[in-house]
Amino acid sequence: MVSEKFRRELRSESGKWRDAGLISAEQAGQLAQRYQFDQLEKEASRQFLSILLALGGILLGLGAITFVAANWQGMSPLVKVALLLGSLLTVNVVGFQLWNDARSQSKQLWGHALLLLGVLLLGANIGLLPQIFHQSGPLYGLFLLWGLGVLVMAAGLRLSSLAIAALILLMIAFFTDSGSRLSMLDNPQTWGESMIALMPLVLVGWFFPLARWCRSRWLFGLGAIALSWTIFTNATFYGGMMPAWLADSVALFLPVALLWSYDAQAWRLSWGRRATSQGLKPSDSPQLASQQPDPKLSGDSSRLERRVVEDKLQSRFRMIARTLALVILALSLYYLSFHDLWRESWWRSDYIDGRFDGSRMAWFWLVDDILLIVLAKLGWIALLKQWPGLKQFQLRSLNSGMVAVLMTLPIMLLMWVGLVGALPVVAPFIINILLALMAIGLIRDGLALGMRSCFWLGMILLVGDIITRTFEYETELMFKALVFVLCGIGVLVAGVWFEKKSQVHGAAG
Repeated sequence: MVSEKFRRELRSESGKWRDAGLISAEQAGQLAQRYQFDQLEKEASRQFLSILLALGGILLGLGAITFVAANWQGMSPLVKVALLLGSLLTVNVVGFQLWNDARSQSKQLWGHALLLLGVLLLGANIGLLPQIFHQSGPLYGLFLLWGLGVLVMAAGLRLSSLAIAALILLMIAFFTDSGSRLSMLDNPQTWGESMIALMPLVLVGWFFPLARWCRSRWLFGLGAIALSWTIFTNATFYGGMMPAWLADSVALFLPVALLWSYDAQAWRLSWGRRATSQGLKPSDSPQLASQQPDPKLSGDSSRLERRVVEDKLQSRFRMIARTLALVILALSLYYLSFHDLWRESWWRSDYIDGRFDGSRMAWFWLVDDILLIVLAKLGWIALLKQWPGLKQFQLRSLNSGMVAVLMTLPIMLLMWVGLVGALPVVAPFIINILLALMAIGLIRDGLALGMRSCFWLGMILLVGDIITRTFEYETELMFKALVFVLCGIGVLVAGVWFEKKSQVHGAAG
């Protein structure tokens, strides 16, 4: 999937190449036809118009809802119900008809705006209809129903904007209910509590395949962030049902294991693959239009072309997932690098004092953790089958084997502290060594592969760890000043060296 930025740069460069005689006018025309240079301005205009229409639709919906609210008390219940349901059905039906018209892009934009307006009207219906009949419920239930309704719309229409709206609403429901979950140790009493408890499974089962259906990197990235945060929150809130070292291991390292193994065969859901083959309509995205299978091609060629597009999408998703996994791993190691966490066996004391009480345990709250651990295990088994041996270390320092070591050793240390005793010296020393190895690996990969973000992430991690340890331990001001100066010089030298090396590789390429 070629980005718009690349197409614009290629259009500019191809003109310069033609004027310099590097390529012929015919070759420049072939490039223009292949990458659809004539559609760039139309695409930019359409994107700008779609943003305006979406913003206008949202403001129109808010205005209509505010107007109705001002006159709400004077209406009869029948008029209220008719107004709510009638506006919801009318806006969504008209929006779908316009959006489904592939002959006119302007109609599709108007349809898209009306569908976004329908999202607001759906929330108004869910919030106001129970009040008409004097029914009430928890606030998180409103956002939960609203999010599930929008999720059904997004799955049916394959629209990433609706899917992102559904994700935001479900996350609002999840965190709105977080306060009441602190004292909850019994099995859920309502379907809403069950849905909240199993939110990580909802994200894995719906939003990851939906990101492939919609071919949206934004939806995949936001879904991966939401998955990591919900796992951390659940393990933190319900950690009283399991040993503290196990709860902390799940909260800190299960998201890393899941995201790093995303590209394994265990994650390739067959129904998601069939849906991806349908994908969006060519009119939904001009950049994807050129990548749709040509109906004039044979069945084998069409399937091959479709598989190439899917593999490119999967590669981008894998890159996003592994980038997030490395960020989460770095934050987890940084959190565990403080020596105060390891001075006393507070994991073990909680275990003995009754934090882990099997007689009170509601196993339902642990279903998501158990299933996600099984999924992560399947993913890593698939990765091991593809293990190329020690040659992988020559390509990347932070490969699957290194990531497994960076996760396994801290988990073993947490288990030791929880079951045996404190490690005030050994544990922080090992964690800081692992943190330094990760930072050096990021810097090495950034230099070897020319990845600026990877290089600077490693530099920030290494310098941040050194400065943190300087403030954490009792040291003289002169020593701190020396550390700051050395870190500053190191960053400047490394940055200049990296940029020069990048320029040399660019000139050589």
